[in-house]
Amino acid sequence: MNTCDPPSQRPHHQVHGNVHGTLAQVDAVQGDLILHAPTPPGPRPPTPRQLPLAPAVHVNHTAALERMGAAVEHAHARGRSALIVLTGPAGIGKTALATRFLHQHPDLGADGHLLADLRGTATAPADPEEVLEFLLYSLGAPLGSSPRPPGACSAWWRSATAPLCIALLVDDAPCAAAVRALLPAGARSTVVVTARRPLAELRVDGALALTVPALGARDSLRVLTAVGQDHPTRTEDHRALEHISARCAGLPLALCAVAARHSTHPRPWAHTARTLNQETPMNPLDPAYADLPPDTAHTYRHLAWHPGPDITGRAVAMLTHPGHAPHPEDLAELAAARLLHEHAPGRYRLTDPDHARAAAQAGETQAERRQAQALFVGGWAMLAAAADRALRPYAHEHPTDREAARQIFPDAAHANAWLFEERENLAALSALALELSLVGEAVRLVEGMWPMVLHQGQDHLWLRAARPALDALQDSAPALRARLLQKCALALSHLRRDQEALTDLNEAELIWTDLDDRPRLAQTLQRRGIIAYEAGHPAEAVTHLERALAADEHTGADHHRGITLFQLGRALLALGEVLPARTRLEHALQLLQGDAYNSARARIALGEVLVRLDQHEPALQELNAARDAMVEHGSLSGQAQAMEGIGVFSEACGHPDGARRAYNTALELLELLAPADPVRQRVRARLDRMEAR
Repeated sequence: MNTCDPPSQRPHHQVHGNVHGTLAQVDAVQGDLILHAPTPPGPRPPTPRQLPLAPAVHVNHTAALERMGAAVEHAHARGRSALIVLTGPAGIGKTALATRFLHQHPDLGADGHLLADLRGTATAPADPEEVLEFLLYSLGAPLGSSPRPPGACSAWWRSATAPLCIALLVDDAPCAAAVRALLPAGARSTVVVTARRPLAELRVDGALALTVPALGARDSLRVLTAVGQDHPTRTEDHRALEHISARCAGLPLALCAVAARHSTHPRPWAHTARTLNQETPMNPLDPAYADLPPDTAHTYRHLAWHPGPDITGRAVAMLTHPGHAPHPEDLAELAAARLLHEHAPGRYRLTDPDHARAAAQAGETQAERRQAQALFVGGWAMLAAAADRALRPYAHEHPTDREAARQIFPDAAHANAWLFEERENLAALSALALELSLVGEAVRLVEGMWPMVLHQGQDHLWLRAARPALDALQDSAPALRARLLQKCALALSHLRRDQEALTDLNEAELIWTDLDDRPRLAQTLQRRGIIAYEAGHPAEAVTHLERALAADEHTGADHHRGITLFQLGRALLALGEVLPARTRLEHALQLLQGDAYNSARARIALGEVLVRLDQHEPALQELNAARDAMVEHGSLSGQAQAMEGIGVFSEACGHPDGARRAYNTALELLELLAPADPVRQRVRARLDRMEAR
């Protein structure tokens, strides 16, 4: 929903559409023209405090902590951000040491404590661009939807951090390049990196490289007794603890695993030592794994093949094999054994993915591995398709499909929340499906993820999953390929990558023409109109949308006509043709009955039309009805658009304070979405215009 800006004093120099960054309009320049891009505007959210909790059991790393403190002081005194790299094997306590140091020096993060988990040793490492987007978003930078070529996010990050004093923990870094892209500018920030291998290249950037040492005997005993909740009282227990400490080689993870196992089976330390002595652990987690019940060990091995970053009870429930019925309770048992850690309520990660994969490779055949992976892919594809049916019932013709979706997701809000929580898992599983040559399942996953673009602004993530699936289709399924191309075009248009979007639409149109599919050809015209509108060319949008409407007259696709009429109404409104816009929008509402989401979008546009006609009471009724529908649908983006409309209404009624409240509420809703959501910049611009008056 766009409103027309006041006319320029120089009407022959006009700019249409959304402008991001620095704009200069000049007739002639004498001398030098120097432009300075402003700092990205926007209200700062609460100071981020994202660090994990400091470890409850403190061990003696005095020398390392002192060296880290001295390195920070030295770097800051030279006018540079401090960089410390902690390396060592899995289980040595790198993250615990980094977290403890940063918690001991809270002043290092006066403007924020940030966490970037790069998942360098996981099957699905973090996407660098998305990590940067999250960090920028955490500092309140409104990225909007401007095109971002490689390196642009890093440059923006350096600009945003130049005046700040932040502490950044970069966990599980895969390489020096990944760290270098995250280094802040300025002279007061501190970055602590953890990695399994030495990142010697970062010494060029002034890094202090520390190898985290194993615990000494005294600290090992402290960990065993504190976590095991059992202090020795007999001489043989003291000797047993010394033996256990030696077997665990001073690795905190191994010590915690043995101590946790001891605490769940109360018995003398000597018994635990004898049990451990009978084992030949190749990894700190081997003792805990060896003590698992067979069914739980089976679950653990199969979770190793899950490619996503998070594991939930629903994931475990999908691993249905003959003779084995896994349960979500397995997760609690694996967490108690320290083989998983619960990083958010009900969401787990493998403590050491390498250990899990080694156990799986030793205990499972290649056929069993493929079967487990196929179960993951198929199960998630089924859930994604059900979520899509719950959110877009109009796109699925069969009532039985919609009823099946309701059995899984009781309403649209639940489906939308699940897609948001599982977005990284879904992207990773679509890639796994292609590795397994399960192209059809990859496409089901990608199409099931489509509401993430409509409701959450997850265009980058969706395209990351969709492009490989599109390439895998080639010419084997032209209709399916064209359908994906049209979706890609819309996602690309949200990111202002309009030329790429039009290229995809051109290919889709050729396919629909070859197939003589008139309804899809009409849809392609509709998408061209949407892209033109989003790019700030409403007159061009009207041309495409009227052609789409004419094509729709011969297809009988009433729902599709309703969407086209809604889009046409918005474009006419942007051109100032208020009464024709009202006619199209009211007709759209008649055709969109049963589609709560798109009806609400049409009501938002109709509300603005009524504001323009000074019909304030019916305008507010439409906007409130749209907001309530978006709340029920679980669409944060839709709620934000409704609040934006209420802000426009309040401005027109002469209530600037109410407008500010509505716009700020919209921004608060948008902060939960991907930074690329196109509504964010527009709402921010409205607030800026109000403040400039």
